[in-house]
Amino acid sequence: MTNSQTLKTKTEAIRITAPGGPEVMRLEEVDIAPPSAGQARIAIKAAGVNYIDIYQRSGRYVVDPPFSPGLEASGVVEALGPGVESVSVGDRVAFVGHQGCYARDANVDASILIPLPDFIDYEMGAAFPLMGMTTQYLLTGICQSQTGYGSPHPRCRWRYGHPSDPVGKSSWRQSDRHRIHR
Repeated sequence: MTNSQTLKTKTEAIRITAPGGPEVMRLEEVDIAPPSAGQARIAIKAAGVNYIDIYQRSGRYVVDPPFSPGLEASGVVEALGPGVESVSVGDRVAFVGHQGCYARDANVDASILIPLPDFIDYEMGAAFPLMGMTTQYLLTGICQSQTGYGSPHPRCRWRYGHPSDPVGKSSWRQSDRHRIHR
């Protein structure tokens, strides 16, 4: 871990104390403990904004207040808790599944940190984890072919074009769009 004398004990975070619209979000100074065993302190550079954040803020999905929204972000490792060997101070990382990403800093379980290559900026790093998991779910869950090449559901036809087509590119003709019933 970095020298505890230089490690911040306060950070800023968006806090929600009661369900509501955007007006219930407040920027507050909050305490932040040193990272515990298995955690890394991340200086958050970008946070993903997702519908679940809105659902939590509005009360549609119940989260005990007060809380900080946000489940995915990217940033730089500032400090390590005991036992963390998978990342180093200064590493660029992304992560998903940590409540409280609408903050300047967060202590995050090192096991969920994803190395962020230099060619991916922080904004994309904050967006790709949940997007990637959603894509993986759609491609291997809902649109999984039972017969090899082809799709059991017409809404998944975009996945099954020519084998050389990029995944996600629609390979079917414009005239075929009328065949998909919504």
